[in-house]
Amino acid sequence: MIQIFAISILLGNPVLAPSNHLIADYSATLQESRIGKAQNLARQVAEKANGGLSKYRAEPSMFGDPRKSPYRDNGDGSWTFTFLGGTPGSANYSIESVVTISLDFSRMTLDYNGPIRSKINQ
Repeated sequence: MIQIFAISILLGNPVLAPSNHLIADYSATLQESRIGKAQNLARQVAEKANGGLSKYRAEPSMFGDPRKSPYRDNGDGSWTFTFLGGTPGSANYSIESVVTISLDFSRMTLDYNGPIRSKINQ
Protein backbone atom coordinates (compact mmCIF):
# COMPACT_ATOMS: atom_id res chain seq x y z
CA MET A 1 0.00 0.00 0.00
CA ILE A 2 2.80 2.44 0.84
CA GLN A 3 4.46 1.75 -2.52
CA ILE A 4 1.23 2.45 -4.43
CA PHE A 5 0.62 5.63 -2.43
CA ALA A 6 4.18 6.85 -3.12
CA ILE A 7 3.76 6.17 -6.85
CA SER A 8 0.43 7.99 -6.83
CA ILE A 9 2.01 11.05 -5.23
CA LEU A 10 4.88 11.05 -7.72
CA LEU A 11 2.51 10.72 -10.69
CA GLY A 12 0.08 13.28 -9.32
CA ASN A 13 -2.86 10.91 -9.10
CA PRO A 14 -5.93 13.16 -9.15
CA VAL A 15 -7.94 10.76 -6.97
CA LEU A 16 -5.73 11.65 -4.02
CA ALA A 17 -5.90 15.39 -4.65
CA PRO A 18 -6.68 17.23 -1.38
CA SER A 19 -9.18 19.65 -2.94
CA ASN A 20 -12.13 19.57 -5.32
CA HIS A 21 -10.50 21.88 -7.90
CA LEU A 22 -9.91 19.06 -10.36
CA ILE A 23 -13.51 17.91 -10.09
CA ALA A 24 -14.78 21.47 -10.64
CA ASP A 25 -12.43 21.96 -13.64
CA TYR A 26 -13.58 18.67 -15.14
CA SER A 27 -17.22 19.61 -14.65
CA ALA A 28 -16.72 22.96 -16.43
CA THR A 29 -14.83 21.25 -19.27
CA LEU A 30 -17.56 18.64 -19.62
CA GLN A 31 -20.26 21.34 -19.72
CA GLU A 32 -18.31 23.30 -22.35
CA SER A 33 -17.94 20.12 -24.40
CA ARG A 34 -21.69 19.45 -24.20
CA ILE A 35 -22.51 23.02 -25.25
CA GLY A 36 -20.02 22.65 -28.12
CA LYS A 37 -21.77 19.52 -29.33
CA ALA A 38 -25.15 21.24 -29.06
CA GLN A 39 -23.73 24.25 -30.95
CA ASN A 40 -22.57 21.99 -33.80
CA LEU A 41 -25.90 20.17 -33.96
CA ALA A 42 -27.88 23.44 -33.99
CA ARG A 43 -25.72 24.78 -36.81
CA GLN A 44 -26.15 21.55 -38.78
CA VAL A 45 -29.94 21.71 -38.38
CA ALA A 46 -29.92 25.23 -39.86
CA GLU A 47 -27.54 24.21 -42.66
CA LYS A 48 -29.81 21.37 -43.68
CA ALA A 49 -32.96 23.50 -43.47
CA ASN A 50 -31.38 26.17 -45.67
CA GLY A 51 -30.15 23.98 -48.52
CA GLY A 52 -26.74 22.81 -47.30
CA LEU A 53 -23.31 24.39 -47.14
CA SER A 54 -23.27 25.38 -50.80
CA LYS A 55 -26.20 27.75 -50.15
CA TYR A 56 -25.96 28.69 -46.47
CA ARG A 57 -23.44 29.57 -43.76
CA ALA A 58 -24.16 30.42 -40.14
CA GLU A 59 -22.62 33.48 -38.53
CA PRO A 60 -19.07 33.09 -37.10
CA SER A 61 -20.32 32.83 -33.48
CA MET A 62 -21.68 29.37 -34.34
CA PHE A 63 -18.12 28.15 -34.94
CA GLY A 64 -15.33 28.02 -32.39
CA ASP A 65 -15.69 28.70 -28.67
CA PRO A 66 -19.14 27.42 -27.66
CA ARG A 67 -19.23 29.73 -24.62
CA LYS A 68 -19.37 32.67 -27.04
CA SER A 69 -22.17 31.24 -29.17
CA PRO A 70 -25.64 32.79 -28.95
CA TYR A 71 -27.39 30.24 -26.74
CA ARG A 72 -29.68 30.22 -23.74
CA ASP A 73 -29.74 27.48 -21.12
CA ASN A 74 -33.46 26.81 -20.76
CA GLY A 75 -33.07 25.30 -17.29
CA ASP A 76 -35.00 22.19 -18.34
CA GLY A 77 -32.16 20.20 -19.84
CA SER A 78 -32.06 21.98 -23.18
CA TRP A 79 -30.28 24.84 -24.92
CA THR A 80 -31.76 27.23 -27.48
CA PHE A 81 -29.46 28.80 -30.06
CA THR A 82 -30.62 31.93 -31.90
CA PHE A 83 -28.31 32.91 -34.74
CA LEU A 84 -28.11 34.45 -38.18
CA GLY A 85 -26.91 33.10 -41.48
CA GLY A 86 -26.99 33.60 -45.20
CA THR A 87 -25.14 33.12 -48.46
CA PRO A 88 -21.61 31.68 -48.04
CA GLY A 89 -18.97 34.40 -48.03
CA SER A 90 -21.40 37.21 -47.29
CA ALA A 91 -21.70 39.11 -44.02
CA ASN A 92 -25.15 40.33 -45.05
CA TYR A 93 -27.26 37.84 -43.17
CA SER A 94 -30.86 37.32 -44.20
CA ILE A 95 -31.97 34.29 -42.17
CA GLU A 96 -32.58 33.92 -38.45
CA SER A 97 -32.59 30.40 -37.05
CA VAL A 98 -33.74 29.30 -33.61
CA VAL A 99 -32.82 25.72 -32.73
CA THR A 100 -33.39 23.90 -29.44
CA ILE A 101 -31.20 20.93 -28.52
CA SER A 102 -32.05 18.60 -25.65
CA LEU A 103 -29.48 17.86 -22.96
CA ASP A 104 -29.08 14.26 -24.15
CA PHE A 105 -28.96 15.39 -27.83
CA SER A 106 -31.92 13.15 -28.72
CA ARG A 107 -34.19 16.05 -29.78
CA MET A 108 -33.26 18.84 -32.17
CA THR A 109 -36.11 21.24 -32.85
CA LEU A 110 -36.06 23.98 -35.48
CA ASP A 111 -38.24 26.52 -33.64
CA TYR A 112 -37.89 29.25 -36.28
CA ASN A 113 -36.10 29.58 -39.61
CA GLY A 114 -36.94 32.62 -41.71
CA PRO A 115 -36.41 36.32 -42.22
CA ILE A 116 -34.56 38.13 -39.45
CA ARG A 117 -37.08 39.31 -36.85
CA SER A 118 -34.82 41.55 -34.81
CA LYS A 119 -31.43 43.25 -35.06
CA ILE A 120 -30.26 41.95 -31.66
CA ASN A 121 -27.67 39.48 -33.08
CA GLN A 122 -26.24 41.73 -35.81
